[in-house]
Amino acid sequence: MPLLQPPAPPAAVVAAAPPRDTTLVIDGATVIDVETGRRLAGARVVVRQRRIVDVGAIDRVAMPAGAVRVDGRGGFLIPGLWDMHVHSALVGLGNVLLPLYIANGVTGVRDMFGQLFAMKAYRTQIDTGALVGPRMIGSGHILDGPKPIWPGSVSAGTPEQGVRAVDSLKAAGADFIKVYSVLPPDVYRAIAKRAKEVGIPFAGHIPGGISALEASALGQHSAEHLTGIPLSCSRDEAAIRRLRDSVQADTDYPAAQALSRALGSRIVDTFDPAKCAAIYRAFVANRTWQVPTMTVNYSISHLDQMTATDPRLLYIPKFLVQGWDPKTDFRLKALTPADWENSRKTWALQQRMLREMVRAGVPILAGTDVLNPYCMPGFSLHDELRHLVDAGMTPLQALQAATIQPARFFAATDSLGTIARGKVADLVLLDADPLVDIANSTRIRAVITNGRYYDRARLDAVLAEAKARNAAN
Repeated sequence: MPLLQPPAPPAAVVAAAPPRDTTLVIDGATVIDVETGRRLAGARVVVRQRRIVDVGAIDRVAMPAGAVRVDGRGGFLIPGLWDMHVHSALVGLGNVLLPLYIANGVTGVRDMFGQLFAMKAYRTQIDTGALVGPRMIGSGHILDGPKPIWPGSVSAGTPEQGVRAVDSLKAAGADFIKVYSVLPPDVYRAIAKRAKEVGIPFAGHIPGGISALEASALGQHSAEHLTGIPLSCSRDEAAIRRLRDSVQADTDYPAAQALSRALGSRIVDTFDPAKCAAIYRAFVANRTWQVPTMTVNYSISHLDQMTATDPRLLYIPKFLVQGWDPKTDFRLKALTPADWENSRKTWALQQRMLREMVRAGVPILAGTDVLNPYCMPGFSLHDELRHLVDAGMTPLQALQAATIQPARFFAATDSLGTIARGKVADLVLLDADPLVDIANSTRIRAVITNGRYYDRARLDAVLAEAKARNAAN
């Protein structure tokens, strides 16, 4: 997440959400069952308040009196999409970022580092209709080691500090604990133990001193970016860990990163498929979810070749785009041409590992790492779906990673993830079938989020407001 202070946002032009006190009927669309891939053509879906109250063939579901009818003919109805790794719960950025998720059919996000008080405020504003935005699950602050990478992190250098941090974050309203890269092993283990005792999940990076197998065995709920897995799959894992740990114990982040870059090609060259296969089996057995965030993995490994010509950047605040220059990013500005080439070797290994995970049945979630370079709210979730298909998923599996799988991850299949009677009315109406081509997920005709209906004209107005705001600043 970039170290930038956002400007105060102007008043939103179309912030007020449409009312949800009328009964809404979507008629004639093909409903996609994301659990099985079955299609129900010519369906009628009835939404009242926040819930789906009926689903079925048009001739079997009555049209409620006074209902607002949406013509779904020729369209395909899917559950609302989730981006399972974002950074958007930040003061001053709500009106800027959150509407873009809805404009792209993303009706839920898991925020992996933000401000709990901001998230709570945004939740209230979204619920009342004062702000256009998705439902939000969040960790609040990162929990990192005594020399944290990011300002604003909670730091813990001893097991006792780790336990207190878990208790404090839970009391403050965090939905889960976000663990990070430089937590000492004994502190990480204490955090894992305490999180289990108090009943709060922990997720995030696999710290450098912890193997992927141990993180899985200790109950880490999800691992982000494939962190820690390439090293755990190396034939030289023990020697590389000794070398890295001897340096990282007494140095700062830039020096540690320089060492990690130097060791990167060695990790790639010593990749052991058999070791990785054992790790994948553990992930399946322990239900350790993976959020590979291939969107950010690609951008970070190719940023030296990327230019600010993507038309979607017109909707992203200029100060954020300016911060995506690798010459100014503290993580990337010291990279040499050889470092960039090695980072692309790592990207190729990440692609291979994801393909193997898919074949092994490791549970996968779609996430992007919004606010990192070229990870754009809402837009990039569709990039991630394409990356997942490129890694060997079927379009259905990729769609599941952004719909039913998040519902399973949150143990919320009673209310989220599918189009069924009693479920929350988070829906996306597409103009083409995403099971034929996952790129069709971008062909959005309408979005219903928590029972509120946004037709194409209203979605376009949300985008127009974002573009106008950025042009004026």
